[in-house]
Amino acid sequence: MKKILIFIFSIALFTLALASDIVGTGYGSTEKEARENALNNLSQQIRVTVESNYSSEKTLKNGEMEKNLKNNVNLFSKNELLGVEYKVKKYFLRKKYRVRASISDKKLPLYENKVSALKNEIYLNISKVEKTDSLLQKKELLEKSISDFELYDNYKNMASILGSEKVFSIQYTKAQLRNQLNNVNNILDAPRIVFVSITGDFPSESYDYIKNKADDLITEIFQTSSKKLAIVNDMDENVNTIFNINVNSYVIDKKEPILYNNKPITKERFEAFINLSITAQNKEMDSYIISKTASASSYDVSSRKSAMFKAIDLLFKKEKVELKNSFSF
Repeated sequence: MKKILIFIFSIALFTLALASDIVGTGYGSTEKEARENALNNLSQQIRVTVESNYSSEKTLKNGEMEKNLKNNVNLFSKNELLGVEYKVKKYFLRKKYRVRASISDKKLPLYENKVSALKNEIYLNISKVEKTDSLLQKKELLEKSISDFELYDNYKNMASILGSEKVFSIQYTKAQLRNQLNNVNNILDAPRIVFVSITGDFPSESYDYIKNKADDLITEIFQTSSKKLAIVNDMDENVNTIFNINVNSYVIDKKEPILYNNKPITKERFEAFINLSITAQNKEMDSYIISKTASASSYDVSSRKSAMFKAIDLLFKKEKVELKNSFSF
C-alpha cells in the first residue's frame, strides 16, 4: 500500500468584537476554579479557530485513489498557553467568580520563539537518535521528539492565528518518527536469543565463574519481564543479542603478614583486582544496548582463586542495578 500525504494548512482568523484577541471565559465558586475553567474554554476557542486545519491523505489501493480528511488540531493544556491575560470579576451576591482569559496578537513573538525552539530541539534529538548505539536511548529520544512535534504543531497554529507571516517547516513527519519508534520497540520486545562471549586476559579457572555470573544476571533480568529468553552456547544465525565480557586486566598480589616483634599480627592474604568491559549488542540494528567498563577489588586469606572470585562477585554486585536498568534488551 502506497500512501501519499499531502498537508494543506488553512488558518481561519478568529475575529471577535475585541480586535484580534482570543478569549475564553470561565466561572467558579473560587477564583482559582474560574481561572482553570477560563483556560479550558480558551483552549477550546483556539481549537475552534484552527479546526479548518486538516491533512488530506490519499491512499493508493487497487489502482484507485481514496481521499480522507483528518483533523490536525490538538488542544493546548493550561500549562502550555503563553502570554495569557486575565480579568477577574466577583459576583458578591451569587458568590461566584467570572474570569476572562485572553491572548492578543501582541503575544505573537512568544509563540514564534517557542516554535523555533521546539524545531531546534526536535532536530537535536533526531541527530542524537542517529548517533547513539543504545536502543533504549533511541526509544527515549524518539518519544521526546514525537511529544515535542505535537507541541510544535500547536504553537505553529497559534502563531498563524496571531498573524505570523513566518513559514515554519520540519523535514520530518510525525509518521516517520512513529515508524522509527515502532521499529525500535519491535526489536526491544522481541524474544531474546543470547550468546555470551568471554574474551580477554584472565585466569583460566575464572572463565566458567564469569560465564555463570553473566548467565545468572541475564536470567534475573528476564525474570522481572514478560520477554522470552534463551541463552545458547553457539553463535549462529538465530542469535539476536551478543553479551560480551572482555577482561581488560587483572592483578593478584600476595601480601605477606604484618610482623610485630618478629611475630605475625595479620594473616597472609591475596589481593585481586579485575577490570571488565561489558557490552550488549543487538544484531538486528547493529546497535549497542549498553557499553561500559567496570572494575572491583577484593582479598581472601585462603587462595588466589578465592580472592579473584570475590572480586568478580563484588563487580557484578556493584554493577547489577545499572545493568538491569540499561540492559533490558
